[in-house]
Amino acid sequence: MEEEVMLGPLKDLTRVPNAILGVAGTTVEAARNLRTLERIVTDRLASLDQGLREIVAVLPAVADDLMRVRAIVEPQHERVAAIERDVGRLDERLASLQHTLSLLKSEVTDATELLPDPDAPGPIARAREALTSRA
Repeated sequence: MEEEVMLGPLKDLTRVPNAILGVAGTTVEAARNLRTLERIVTDRLASLDQGLREIVAVLPAVADDLMRVRAIVEPQHERVAAIERDVGRLDERLASLQHTLSLLKSEVTDATELLPDPDAPGPIARAREALTSRA
């Protein structure tokens, strides 16, 4: 057993070079992976850079289009406001005309009641009856 106690640290020491080789291999593999990752990230950044350059190139044209649209839309807002005011005035005028029509209907009804009965004999028939009934 004493021998095992003395040989234990020596066995551990013999494992150190293998452990160092394992770590070195892992480090080399990680470095290779980092190169691949660096290439992928670099390619992706180049793609993003190109896309941003294209967007920046188009922005002045988009700004010009927006200015033209704004120049068209803003006067339309003024026209819509004027139309809304006119519609309001037309609503008021329509209400006034409806009131006038109602009054006119009432006056026609009143005037109709003052007219003689259409089924009653007319003035000539009344005169004839007056002349012939005395005899």
